[in-house]
Amino acid sequence: MNENAQQCVDWRSEEFLAELRQSEQELRVAHSEYTSTVSSVDMAASLQCCGLLRALLTTLRPEKVLNLGSGFSSYVLRRYGPDLGSNHIVCVDDDEDWLELTRNYLQGRQLDTLNTLSWTEFALHHAREEFDLVFYDLGRMPTRTLILPLATTWVRETTGLLILDDVHKPAYREAVSKSLNGICTIDDISDLTTDELGRFAWLATDFTRTSIGTG
Repeated sequence: MNENAQQCVDWRSEEFLAELRQSEQELRVAHSEYTSTVSSVDMAASLQCCGLLRALLTTLRPEKVLNLGSGFSSYVLRRYGPDLGSNHIVCVDDDEDWLELTRNYLQGRQLDTLNTLSWTEFALHHAREEFDLVFYDLGRMPTRTLILPLATTWVRETTGLLILDDVHKPAYREAVSKSLNGICTIDDISDLTTDELGRFAWLATDFTRTSIGTG
């Protein structure tokens, strides 16, 4: 990813908001089908959050992307990432049965499943890598909260971005604030990502390696 790309993006500029609206529109039919046949509206990542993910792919063109928590977000990355310069995409899940469902869903749409990995496989082969963009939606909330400090170590210093889904939950929001305090900048993007169920995401940027992962 261009080192200046993140700094040049204004998340609330008319240009980015137009890209966000276009992304949501582009994904609407596929997301509706996914939440009707594979998952449910309250369990799958929201259309708004996945629209943000696609808009960031389009705007920033990250080379390396980490998808912690497979599902519809995996579809977005596999469908649009390669065309936008994301040539190294790793999708991870701690639930191997759900991971297999994700693989089947991707294969059914003629999408690549390379590096769609279990947590153990990821830990063995990719745990020392850094990524330009990390989408963090892993497992149930206790697991997600526990692993969050570790997940920050996979975000590229200075230029990397971390999308944190489900921050509408007060206990998790408090844990996020504590874990990320002092190691990055947190942007409350609830105005861009709130869905009909009241769920929303935060965006973390400007990670500092000297203290990263110590919260």
